[in-house]
Amino acid sequence: MQNVNDSFRALYYLYIEIADGKWYKSYQALQHFVFLFIFILWILKPNRTFTKTFSLYFAITSLAVCGAMNQIKQYVFAIIFFLLSLVFLYDTIKGKSVYIFQPKRFWIFIFLIIGFWYPIYTKNPFLSPYGLLPQPTLLVILSVMLLSKRKISRISSISVLIIGSFFGIYGFFYLKSTYDLFLMILVPIFFIFNLRKTP
Repeated sequence: MQNVNDSFRALYYLYIEIADGKWYKSYQALQHFVFLFIFILWILKPNRTFTKTFSLYFAITSLAVCGAMNQIKQYVFAIIFFLLSLVFLYDTIKGKSVYIFQPKRFWIFIFLIIGFWYPIYTKNPFLSPYGLLPQPTLLVILSVMLLSKRKISRISSISVLIIGSFFGIYGFFYLKSTYDLFLMILVPIFFIFNLRKTP
């Protein structure tokens, strides 16, 4: 944790408060394995339609981030992710987002791996802050959306675009986290490839 400003260091210690919880390792391992299980099923059967699976998973994951932010008293962030979870829950009920794997965009895997691993706090990819902190979670969500060749609903796309823009800028410029540059890069890519075509 060298060469980071006070804000990033403060967030690091707040994150450690979460990591010290007895439930943390169990939750993180489960969170990562569930994602890998769904993702591997998705890419191994390219013609399989995941209409509600990812929307429901992202709703639960966003709610987990909300809970983590509430625990470390980042209430504004908690509210943002609570609202995002409602968006994905609405998407789950309506079934407007259709996820079908698009292998042509294999280069998106770079962003997905960074979000999944996010090796700032730990070198163990299965205990990373994905699913608890905003930036890595948004990186994974955006990556999956970009890897889909079918349309993602406009409400989900716009929500993730706005929230991703905010946390990318906040992380890179305010927290001085170089990994959040990936989120800043992915947001305009998402706009170009997905948002313009969403129903």
